[in-house]
Amino acid sequence: MAFDRLRQQFSAVALAATLALTPTFAAAEPAANTNQPQAQTVSAQTISYSQNAMREATGWSMAHKDGVAIAVLIGTQREVTPERIEEVLRKEFSANGVSNVVFLYEEYKDALATGFTLHADGATYGVYTIRDVKQNVPKVAQQVKLLQNPAFAAN
Repeated sequence: MAFDRLRQQFSAVALAATLALTPTFAAAEPAANTNQPQAQTVSAQTISYSQNAMREATGWSMAHKDGVAIAVLIGTQREVTPERIEEVLRKEFSANGVSNVVFLYEEYKDALATGFTLHADGATYGVYTIRDVKQNVPKVAQQVKLLQNPAFAAN
């Protein structure tokens, strides 16, 4: 299945990626405790972990043509807090004309680094590392805006 191939790609990318972070994500988070609970509080809301964030993100994006779902695959070394991830990526999508953005989290114990997939209209973009997810926001935002154009929208 496509999701399994994406997961395998992510594992390969995450293992090969360096842990160097861009200045945008400079707010570091201490290393995770292996006994971490299944939910985290972020900005007065609880983040729940999904069994398959990529599948849920694809489904959400198919139902919400005006938005982007971001599957965040949290690796074993947690460099950045979910709050900081959401802050930076929401700001980037907003700057590119997309305000409807949701985040779905999954603990991914097969990789050290955190990875991201971006989902719009049922399509999956990338398996991005924390270093390169931000630079891919404009192309996904452009796709969402294109789908909103009546000339291209499916009837």
